[in-house]
Amino acid sequence: MAGNLRVREMNDSAIVLSIPQVCASLGISRATLDRYIKDNPTFPKKKKLGPRLVGFLRSDVETYIRSLPDA
Repeated sequence: MAGNLRVREMNDSAIVLSIPQVCASLGISRATLDRYIKDNPTFPKKKKLGPRLVGFLRSDVETYIRSLPDA
């Protein structure tokens, strides 16, 4: 049973979010996301998934969100 839990944790950490999903998670527009990618060195790096497709690891986005100061 513990082995299944580890596999699920590994699978969950490898989930890739699309650009619209990242924007929705952060509550920002695509233009703001592009600005974060360009200007914020702590923002998660894009992962190239294909010739015209990129995504972000969910675990990286969640870590970034947790690192933000409370409003």
